[in-house]
Amino acid sequence: MRTMSFAVARMTKLKADNLVGIGNHDQRKTTNHSNEDIDVSRSHLNYDLVAGRTNNFKTDYIKVILNILLFHIKKQ
Repeated sequence: MRTMSFAVARMTKLKADNLVGIGNHDQRKTTNHSNEDIDVSRSHLNYDLVAGRTNNFKTDYIKVILNILLFHIKKQ
């Protein structure tokens, strides 16, 4: 039996306060999963495509925004 790898990308407008909950969901830190097929024993096999990220989406988001602002300030 062959298995296929896949990725899910979703774009949604969110407020910064929602990022903590979204990050917990994405990192499977909760025990309630809407998808019953999730095998949490295999979660350690997941990997990030973006290097240097933490496990806190809000912290990562703020770091990205600050870098963009600093870039534009230096450009002026």
